[in-house]
Amino acid sequence: MKKAYVTYNNFNNQAKEIIENAGIEVTENNTNIVPNGDELIKIFEQYDIIITGVFSKYTKEILKTIKSPKILASISVGLDHIDKSFFESQLVKVVNIETANAISVAEHIFSLILSLNKRIYESNNLAIQGKGYRNNVHERPDDITRKNTRTNWMWKYYFTCCRYSKSF
Repeated sequence: MKKAYVTYNNFNNQAKEIIENAGIEVTENNTNIVPNGDELIKIFEQYDIIITGVFSKYTKEILKTIKSPKILASISVGLDHIDKSFFESQLVKVVNIETANAISVAEHIFSLILSLNKRIYESNNLAIQGKGYRNNVHERPDDITRKNTRTNWMWKYYFTCCRYSKSF
């Protein structure tokens, strides 16, 4: 039977159940201490699959100790906590979930766009300064009205935003 280790606490019970139904034994880190260095080396020796977040750092030294095929599954969008050599290794398959937080990002983008359009930040600062009168909030040159607010990094979430915008 394959064995998986989750390096952080509060792993989703539904995800755990899915993995266990696939015939994989799951062990969770039930402490608030994130394993690094020698602890990760011991984990790689005992488990076939490591499910990790961004707080554990995977270095070349850890990779050098791996003798059998492993899966390193990162629940994060970014992979900068994993050394480049892991991606080139024949023994380790690195996977992540790029769009795991797409709904949250879409909601955040819409809240920022609405906040800019309603000039919440600017109005709040004027109120703190004691100048919070409606006539003090006037059109500024960088007003987003009738402007293109999309940027290249947003294309990844564009379709998710459109899909969820129907709920607004």
